Amino acid sequence: MKISLMTLTMFLRAFIKFQLDHDMEDLLETYEEMMELVSETGYEAVDVTSMETALFTLDGVKGILDKNHLKVSSYIYMACFTQMDEAGMEERIESAKKAVDTAASLGTNIIMLVPQAQSEIGEYEPKAIRAQMIKHWIPIMAYAKEKGMHAVVEDTPDLKLHFCKAEDVKEVLDAVCGLELVYDSGNMLLVEENPVEYYESFADRVGYVHLKDMRIAAPAEGYADTALDGTKMKGACTGTGMVDLKAVVKCIKRHGYEGYMTVEFANGADGDFRKNLIESRKYVEALM
Repeated sequence: MKISLMTLTMFLRAFIKFQLDHDMEDLLETYEEMMELVSETGYEAVDVTSMETALFTLDGVKGILDKNHLKVSSYIYMACFTQMDEAGMEERIESAKKAVDTAASLGTNIIMLVPQAQSEIGEYEPKAIRAQMIKHWIPIMAYAKEKGMHAVVEDTPDLKLHFCKAEDVKEVLDAVCGLELVYDSGNMLLVEENPVEYYESFADRVGYVHLKDMRIAAPAEGYADTALDGTKMKGACTGTGMVDLKAVVKCIKRHGYEGYMTVEFANGADGDFRKNLIESRKYVEALM
């Protein structure tokens, strides 16, 4: 097993600033500095998102990664796979197929399909929402398999999607032949399920791993996830939160997973990115 890094929480800070000032030159400079820091703190690979390739182009992202000797552990493609309009479905499927090709161009065989909740999603029953995911993902999965890629989906923390509980995830995986799970070690806390037992439920279907620690969010904190009981939760700096990562990694190793162990990074309260990136990596290395 190797360690990679999910940089999304780092990048979102810069992207939010970009939405306010529209300074692309500043955003690109920040992105280059971020990848340089990732390399300097000892990570060999990163997740890359469709947001990054849309902003900086595929070749631009590849150039920055190559400059910093970074591999791509997975390509994350975000789309409204729960949209109910049949007319737009073919376009969404074709866009996702192009994302499969982008993942291959980046040198990874993992394409992560992330559903986004549309504004009217609350009007639909959970079964109908998952049925729409299935309709989208069956042809995308077939295309990914044809290209020699692994299509994976995560137990999402957005409870409006009704795709966090193990039984709901299983329903979709059973319906889409070959689709695999991105096991996220923190999301299931939102639905009061045990991370180790969750992994055990999908041990032979795990195609990728996000190691994520969790904490209770302070009342004034933004961008928090809401649990079933209304509790606000956020990612915690690796090893400082409520997830028993020692037990999680032990379970993952016992079942023979050989892919990347991806640190889903959250900065510490001190705001020191460099220190916390290093400590997160060392913490996971010690567990491995």
